[in-house]
Amino acid sequence: MIHDFMFLVLGVLSGMCLFCLLRLALGPTAADRLLAVNMLGGIVVSAIAVLSLLLEEAYLLDISFIYALISFLAVVVLAQVYITALRGNIGKRNAHASGEEKASDERY
Repeated sequence: MIHDFMFLVLGVLSGMCLFCLLRLALGPTAADRLLAVNMLGGIVVSAIAVLSLLLEEAYLLDISFIYALISFLAVVVLAQVYITALRGNIGKRNAHASGEEKASDERY
């Protein structure tokens, strides 16, 4: 009975993984893709924990904790790269706009 429930949970988690992969591929913004990566990491950690219960192997819980830490660090690094790129684009736009104003001031 409990094994059937665990297989059902693994099936639901697999479906959620497919939806996250779809959002990762089709996400209109980088923030959507970053959120999909974060959710995918959480789903994989949950799936490993359920497999640990199903197979009655305690070492899989250690692996899921390690995977959770690596997934968290990956999301933090990706967020930092995204924020840096966003600030760089905004800075370039501001510099470009202020450069045009200076050039127009010099003409008059």
